[in-house]
Order: sequence, then C-alpha cells, then structure tokens
Amino acid sequence: MSVLGRLALAALVMSSVSACRKAEARMPGPEPVPLLDVPSPPPRIVIPVAVHPPEPPAPPPPATDPDASASRGARGAPPPVTRPAERTSPPAGQTEQPPPVLQTTSDTEALVKITRDQIAAARASLDKIRRASLGEEARDQYDVARRFIQKAEEYLAVKNFTFARQLAESAAALSAMLVRGGAPAPPSAL
Repeated sequence: MSVLGRLALAALVMSSVSACRKAEARMPGPEPVPLLDVPSPPPRIVIPVAVHPPEPPAPPPPATDPDASASRGARGAPPPVTRPAERTSPPAGQTEQPPPVLQTTSDTEALVKITRDQIAAARASLDKIRRASLGEEARDQYDVARRFIQKAEEYLAVKNFTFARQLAESAAALSAMLVRGGAPAPPSAL
C-alpha cells in the first residue's frame, strides 16, 4: 500500500471517529409537564363489627393420683399425654371393601373384553422377545410394558375399567414397538 493510500485510510478513520464523537441526542428545552389530576379516594364505608372477647381456657383437671403428683416435685405439671385412637377392626366375617368405582360407561362387559384382548396381545408380543438380547433402553421399555400389564390386571380386579384399558393400550403399543425393533416415541406434551 502506498503512502498516499495510507494517508487516505487514516483520514477516513479519523473523520469517522470524530463524527461519532460529535453525534449527540439533543433534547428540546425544558417544557412544563402537565400535572395529572388525581381523583380523591372514595369515602370509606365503616361497618361496625361486634367483637366478642375470647373465652378463658378451662383449668386443667386436678391430679387424682397422689403418687403421681408427689413424683413431679417442683418441676411442675408434665404435658398431658394423649393416646392415639384405637383402630377398630371389622368383625371376623367382614373385610373392608374399597369404595365403588364410578363407571362412566354402561357397557362394562365390552370394555373388559377389549382390555383383556389388549393385555393378551401385549403379553403375546412380549413373549416373542428375549429380554437378555435387548439393549438397555429397550430393556427398560420391556419392563415398563410388563408393569403396565400387571397394573392393568390390578385395575380390572378393582373394577376401574377405564384406567385398566388405558394401561393395556400402552402396554400393547410398547410391546408392538419392541417386536418391530423400533424405539418408542417420547410421550407428547399435552
């Protein structure tokens, strides 16, 4: 680069730097700012409230056992001992029944049949797979499908057919993906 080119470049840099230094934002002179008229607060409505003084606490019952009061000595009264309520067990012939489950469908037999079919399909799919030959993630999915089957059967036993069906559907979908060798899709965020 020639000397003339360097001088031209230096002049260009200097002019651009000096131009930046002189650029300032100018504000117009001080103008009176109109004040806002703030409304006065509304008058308060005071409603009288009757306040009853708290009742004094009941005095503790006197100790009836002279030996117990003598053993306390000058320490004062120990805190009262409360015993937990005793559990009453049902009579020998009766067992506690869980509360009935609200059924949202009138055709529970069809729902049970669909659920049992899906559980059977999931079991059949999982029986085709050797767990030991699976990778770590696939093994986890295999275990989840087995737990879904187990839980679906538990919910069928307590007659929660809707939740049992959802678990059976999930187990069937997982087992079908494991048989195909595809990785299950992550759950979608609802």
